Amino acid sequence: ILFSSDLFVKIGSARPDVAILIADVLAGGRGGGGWQEFPIDLDLGDCWNLLWTWSQPKLDVDTLLISQKVNRFKGTRSLTRKDLLKKHILRFSGTMSGKGSRRRAIDVKGIMPLTFVLPQEYNAFAAAFSAIRRASGSNSSNFWISKPIGLSRGRGISVINDIGDVSYSQPIVMQKYVMNPFLFRGYKFDLRLYVLVTAFSELEAFIYSEGFARFASKPFSANPECIYDERIHLTNSSIQKEYWDDMDSDHPVRMAKDGGGNKIKLSWLWRRLGDQGVDTEDLWEQIKELCLKTLLVVDGSITPQPNSFEIFGFDVILTEEDMKPLLIE
Repeated sequence: ILFSSDLFVKIGSARPDVAILIADVLAGGRGGGGWQEFPIDLDLGDCWNLLWTWSQPKLDVDTLLISQKVNRFKGTRSLTRKDLLKKHILRFSGTMSGKGSRRRAIDVKGIMPLTFVLPQEYNAFAAAFSAIRRASGSNSSNFWISKPIGLSRGRGISVINDIGDVSYSQPIVMQKYVMNPFLFRGYKFDLRLYVLVTAFSELEAFIYSEGFARFASKPFSANPECIYDERIHLTNSSIQKEYWDDMDSDHPVRMAKDGGGNKIKLSWLWRRLGDQGVDTEDLWEQIKELCLKTLLVVDGSITPQPNSFEIFGFDVILTEEDMKPLLIE
């Protein structure tokens, strides 16, 4: 028997460095479980045990054996696309709130900052924008983040406080900027958490206790004159990498020395927050509840796929007053 008791992984990635990293982890070099790379030169068909791919694989999952797993679910755009996730949150909390005891028992309102999908919800967005401006008397605290629906890694993101700056030649999400983020040593940050989902439609999920915080490179300011300074307001690593060399010596990243770029390990941040009197155990429970609610919102829209699993990244920001975690995307 060719494979005996060995486990074989087939890695689908156009980037050799990424493929080598995954193979190393699964082989045990970084605490993996002794997996071997599938020998693609022997013309063995689809006899692998695990297919690890960066895009939706072109295969019929219904033909897979019980011993074969794929690291992708089909039909997860309701969770991974900004506009569809907002739609499902609204539907779950509103028009569908009366269907089923589980839905009635779970309150998902307020898990995400006020969000609109443009151009469909432009009128509602304009009304909300005007109401906040009237309440505050100016646009000084009326910041919004514009995010293209189909892009990631900070591409196309901008912060605005003038409705005249809103352009939706392509579909976008307008999300109310959190004006009072919890700061660490004066810097804005958000959290990236990872959740492994092994089943939908009878949800089964596991959150990884380690993650990281992504920091802005310049101290936070809500001064309208600084609204276009991405060093202050945006934490995406792809944006902040341009400013890594300019970070001050007292920047949290310089202190931690265990992350990379503008990132710090979550465990390091938790220790420092605990030293400041923050109840990190309670905060972690709130974050887990936030991730669970998000998954439950889309659970019914994703069909059971017993051969699939997937790791999803959750971006979360904390508010200053009550350390409330909010889902960014």
